[in-house]
Amino acid sequence: MSFGIGLQRLGASGVAAPKNPTVLEDIRAAIQVVLAMSGIAEDTIMGDDGQSFTVTVPGGTAKIHANHAIFPVERLDRLWLQLVYATAKAGDMAVVGDDVVVLTDSAQPRPTWLLQNFDVAVCSSPEELGIALDRWYRQHHQYTEGMRRDLDSQNVQRKPALLPGTLVDAQRGFLYIEARPDETAAEHLAVIGKRYRLAHRDNPKDVPGAGSMAGTAWRLRTPDGKAFYGIAIRGEKKAWFAALRAYASIDGRSIGEIVNCDTFVLDDGCSVPLVACAYEKVHE
Repeated sequence: MSFGIGLQRLGASGVAAPKNPTVLEDIRAAIQVVLAMSGIAEDTIMGDDGQSFTVTVPGGTAKIHANHAIFPVERLDRLWLQLVYATAKAGDMAVVGDDVVVLTDSAQPRPTWLLQNFDVAVCSSPEELGIALDRWYRQHHQYTEGMRRDLDSQNVQRKPALLPGTLVDAQRGFLYIEARPDETAAEHLAVIGKRYRLAHRDNPKDVPGAGSMAGTAWRLRTPDGKAFYGIAIRGEKKAWFAALRAYASIDGRSIGEIVNCDTFVLDDGCSVPLVACAYEKVHE
C-alpha cells in the first residue's frame, strides 16, 4: 500500500504550462540517465497519445506529462528521490503534496493557492529533496500503515470508492462546483436545483432538453481550503455543462473538472494535482 505525490509546473498566474515543446523528451532523457547510473535497464514507456510516459519506481508506476507528474510513494529511497528530482528539474516543476511544496529553483513562483505564511522549501539535490519531504513522508506513511493494519485486522476485502472523474465514464460527466463555508452537499444541490428551476421557468429554450443532473455526495477540498461538491451529468453533456456554469456564475461560484483522471482544473486556468487535494464521500 503506497500513497502519492504530485509534480507541477507553476506559471506566474498559476497556470501550469510546459517549459518548452520538447520538454517531455528532456524529462525522459533525464530519467534514463538516472536509470542507467543505477544499473537499471531502460524502463520508460511512451503513452499511445505521445503526451505522457510511465516509468516504474519504488512503490509502483509514475505517470509523467510535460507539465505535471504523479509519483507513488513507498519509501524515500535514493533511486526514488533521484527520479523525482530529475523529473522536477528537467521539467521546471515543483513537488506538491497536500501540505508540502518543494521548489527546485528559487526563481519558481509560489503556488497561487498557498497562504502567505506557508513555508515553501527550495532544494538543489535529491538529498535535499529527501530532507524537505521527510516530515511529510513520515506523517503519510504512519497513516497508510495504520490503514493497512486496520484492513488486516478486519480482514476487509473490498474495493474503495473512487472520486467521480478519476475513471473514464462513457455515461456520465462530472463538474465540481464551489460550496459556501459550512454548506452541506444537500444544501449545495438544492441551490443548483433552484437555479435550474428558475432558468427553466424564465428561459426554457436555454435549458438542456435531454438528460439529468444529480449530486454525487463527494466533496473535494483544494489546498487553499475551498470546497467543491461533484455534480453528475447524463445526456447532453455539453449543454448541461454550459448550463451549470451559468448557474454557478450567478452566485460567483468557481467550477472545476478532473482532467486526465489526476488533475483538478478550474475554469480560470489554475490546476492542482489531485494528490494535493483532500476528498471524501460525505453523508450530510
